[in-house]
Amino acid sequence: MTRVALFLTVTLTAGLALAAPPKDKPVPGDDKLLSRQPYPEVGKKVEVTVVEYTGVGEDGSLAAAKRTTKKEVGTVPAKPDWKFGADGWIDADGFNLTKIARDSGLLGLRPAAGQEQGGNMAEERDVITHIDGVAVTDVESFWYALGRAKNKKDLRIVIRDGTSGDEFLLYTTLTQVKP
Repeated sequence: MTRVALFLTVTLTAGLALAAPPKDKPVPGDDKLLSRQPYPEVGKKVEVTVVEYTGVGEDGSLAAAKRTTKKEVGTVPAKPDWKFGADGWIDADGFNLTKIARDSGLLGLRPAAGQEQGGNMAEERDVITHIDGVAVTDVESFWYALGRAKNKKDLRIVIRDGTSGDEFLLYTTLTQVKP
């Protein structure tokens, strides 16, 4: 291989490596996806943290918001007949999105309740950290939060951008699952 060809190969390879998005945490195998997890035992006791925000930016930004937290104890409800239209895995950070359906409300997020679908879109690698104020830290807290939410068509979520790490309080519409 000539020096020029070797230089170009090394330069292109290094450039591609630098252009790739950072991978902050490894993606677990498909067996960890929410869609592959069994539904938790109905009635199982769940202790969650509920967060309320004040001072949210007009775009839903939480950069300057104040947070108040409280503990809440409840039970896992019967499986709700609503879905996000997305899949991913859940860990202590939240619901890590890996797949988003074309008809998901996560593709039309809005900064205020009652608005038509907005121009904000969730993307793969974003993390839903809270659903209706409930911190999502495991499968039980995820299902508890969905069951607890009063308005599934104007559902308040906190989503962390998978690239910047910025957090936003936005609203989404869930899709009702037909029996």
